Amino acid sequence: MYAEMTPIIGHVAMKGPAREMPRRGLVGFLVLTAVLAIAGVAIPGVAAAESAPVFKASEILPTAVLSGPVYRIEEEVRNNGFVNLYRVSVHDRSYVVTSNAGMRTRLRELAALAQMEEVQRGDVYLEAVKKGATAPLRLGKGLVTEPVETISGVASGIGTFAESIGHSLFGGASEQEDGALKTAI
Repeated sequence: MYAEMTPIIGHVAMKGPAREMPRRGLVGFLVLTAVLAIAGVAIPGVAAAESAPVFKASEILPTAVLSGPVYRIEEEVRNNGFVNLYRVSVHDRSYVVTSNAGMRTRLRELAALAQMEEVQRGDVYLEAVKKGATAPLRLGKGLVTEPVETISGVASGIGTFAESIGHSLFGGASEQEDGALKTAI
């Protein structure tokens, strides 16, 4: 399979089907190859490297998905020989998306991102954020103005929460109870 090499003065002799090649001849061949490569001369049997193909996003993807409220897909799509490489700008940051399948996934994620941002601009979201931010203040006020009722309400709420989680994990949920994930959240 592999030729055995036996050192001989002045050159390396290979046993088997391989032929002898003097060291000076090998060094000369390598120097000549390097000089020709630097000079730009084509060497027989060595093909020039192809440049990577470039496509247009508008020819690959539907026009409706080339840009959205939170993103823009650049027109130039490179290909590394295996997959397409898309460049997507989201909120003034640029990302590379690898493959058509990856692009489909990112498009679904970008649609979800746009919906989340739309919800964040809505009144219901703003009210929920305000209510959540003021909850510790309301608890503190309740502890000062109505301490017994507040503490019993907190204890009752914790007990109900733990009971619901226990029922969800260890017992079957009744028609009135939510599932384990809803209860925990």
